[in-house]
Amino acid sequence: MLWHCILVSDRAEFSQLILAPVSGKLGKKHLVIVADGALEEIPFTALSEPNQPLLVNHEIVNLPSVTAIATHREDLNKRLCYHPFS
Repeated sequence: MLWHCILVSDRAEFSQLILAPVSGKLGKKHLVIVADGALEEIPFTALSEPNQPLLVNHEIVNLPSVTAIATHREDLNKRLCYHPFS
């Protein structure tokens, strides 16, 4: 998993990398995160703002990406259409 490979000392730098582009827009709002690919492995609640974890000032909601939904539906359709004894 991507997140487990990051050392504790690097988490602040990683948080800065992920959050810097939107830091001026965060305020104290709800955050809806739609991550895709490897970013789905990141526990965004563990990221931190300068002096505290992100979840202190934000309600964080993770939603699946369109790609994840499409993949799940495709897998489900394969299971529903599988008839081994037909």
